[in-house]
Amino acid sequence: EVEARVKAIAQRQQQLRDCLAQQRQRLGALYAMTPTSAETLQEMLTQVQHLREIFLETPDQDEVHGLVVQLQRIAEDVATWEQGEVPPERLSQVLAQQSADQLAGLLGLLSGEEGDPGEGVEEGRPGESDEPEKSDEIEPVWDLAAVYQALVQERVAAAERRSEDWIKPRRPLRDVIARANAAECERLAHELDGAPGYLAQAHQEEIAAMREALAQRRAALDAEARAARVQRWREQFPAADAVARLDKHRTEQLLQALREPPDPLTAAEQAALEPIGNALHAHYDQMSLDEILARIRRLSQVRQRELYGMLAAELG
Repeated sequence: EVEARVKAIAQRQQQLRDCLAQQRQRLGALYAMTPTSAETLQEMLTQVQHLREIFLETPDQDEVHGLVVQLQRIAEDVATWEQGEVPPERLSQVLAQQSADQLAGLLGLLSGEEGDPGEGVEEGRPGESDEPEKSDEIEPVWDLAAVYQALVQERVAAAERRSEDWIKPRRPLRDVIARANAAECERLAHELDGAPGYLAQAHQEEIAAMREALAQRRAALDAEARAARVQRWREQFPAADAVARLDKHRTEQLLQALREPPDPLTAAEQAALEPIGNALHAHYDQMSLDEILARIRRLSQVRQRELYGMLAAELG
């Protein structure tokens, strides 16, 4: 019975050693990884937090502790990075400066120059902290400058993809604009005005070019509509040689219409209408003169002579 118990204990010890060896392999695999992407960083952090509990109060505890400190700090730094309406070019500048400051802070933490024993890491024991004491030093596991740089590049690349994802389905609008009607132009203008602030510079220039094309298309439609209005307005006027057949009322109507075009006329349009205008005025004046003469003829001879004298004196 004793031998059976000894054998069982030995088997249990071997199982524990095998389990510990497997966990050490997992720990070694972590060293083979580099947190150069947000996904990898989160995966490594999850694994090392699990291993921390396994290696607690073992010779590997400090090694695991160092991994936790670095991964946790990097993850916290990345969580503070800008994610709003910022173009990739500006985002690159902002994160380059921000990550440089954060890298300096992490290196100071690892060297023991910075530390806060009261600030723990998730899943830590009460009163414990994965931040080192000021006198502690932790050897960086990776080239931390390269890690931050890679994470910045990943974030900027994601911003560039987001910008491309927005502009790509709208590139065909350049062809749509060329044949759009007024209502479509209004809708397209609203869509382009809603372009997000995170677009890359090159994509902003594409939007600006579309806006310019849209403005030109609207101007062309406005010109076409104006030309149509002016043409419809001009159609009411007869040819100059047909003016003589108009009565006075119709002549007055056309003279009034001539003074009220639907849109301001160009110099060329004014010149084209000048003959009909002159003909209408001459015709109206002639009809008015004829009416005056007819009225004079109906006056007495004495009154006619008085009018003649008045006209002679007026005309010199």
